[in-house]
Amino acid sequence: MLITVKNKLFGLKRELFRYLIRHSSNKRPDSYPYITGDTFRIYANYIHDDVSQTIKPEKVEYKQKIFVGIEQVEYFFKHIHPDIKNPYILITHNGDIAVDDKLTPYIDEKIINWFGQNVNTGHEKVIPIPIGIENTKYYCNGIVSMFNALIKKKVNKQNRILYGFKIATNVAERQVAYDYLVNHKLADGIPKRINPKIYLNMLNKYKFVASPPGNGIDCHRTWEALYLGAVPIVKSSPGIEYFKKLGYPMWIVNDWTELNNVDESFLQKKYEKLMNNFDSNLLKIDFWIEKMNLPSYDKDY
Repeated sequence: MLITVKNKLFGLKRELFRYLIRHSSNKRPDSYPYITGDTFRIYANYIHDDVSQTIKPEKVEYKQKIFVGIEQVEYFFKHIHPDIKNPYILITHNGDIAVDDKLTPYIDEKIINWFGQNVNTGHEKVIPIPIGIENTKYYCNGIVSMFNALIKKKVNKQNRILYGFKIATNVAERQVAYDYLVNHKLADGIPKRINPKIYLNMLNKYKFVASPPGNGIDCHRTWEALYLGAVPIVKSSPGIEYFKKLGYPMWIVNDWTELNNVDESFLQKKYEKLMNNFDSNLLKIDFWIEKMNLPSYDKDY
């Protein structure tokens, strides 16, 4: 009963916030210093997405940043990119489409680097960037004030694995994950129909979170976990392997049965090993913007 009341109150607050955003001049507010698609967006010199179309091809200068909503990227390449004369940095985000080998043929000498969400290619010019947490405009799973408060909280985290996800968003991956985790002695499922505030408070008490691929390769759940000091258990992909190499504490598995013989002692040691020397600055948008601003950037796979 109490959860139902809290859910209703949260829902009312969310709808009010969304109404205000829809009727404001800034329909895609950033979440600085947190990593989100809309936080990447504010650092671009030009934007082409569902809200803004500010690109003037003839005015794009050397190494300026162009942000393109991934849903609009093919239109951009066909109708705008050909008229740009100077080499630039491309940033794509805010959608589930993968940056893969179907899109890399568009890359030419005018693209210095392509920083993209959901990267699934080894192309030398394509650099994976995180999906991060959900954009502020939804006022749901990515509310900055909630993360600020929870990060400051001192909690004793359990040597256990939290899981909870919509199977329908990726049945092939998530049904297998669910069927395995529901029978694991150290895995706890989240109750259905809880609001994000209750979920994040619950997440904050765990050391590990299962984060199988959903609509896209990367998942907000992965980054929610990292911000709250939990280790996401994820499947391998070019982007995930790259993040791991940079120093993000991720537990990469090829098959969920790799968790077969773990006990609490194993989880404790695994957590300590992965979190040892983790630099929390990796979770700030500034880390990624600095990479984009380097004279040249090689992901060095």
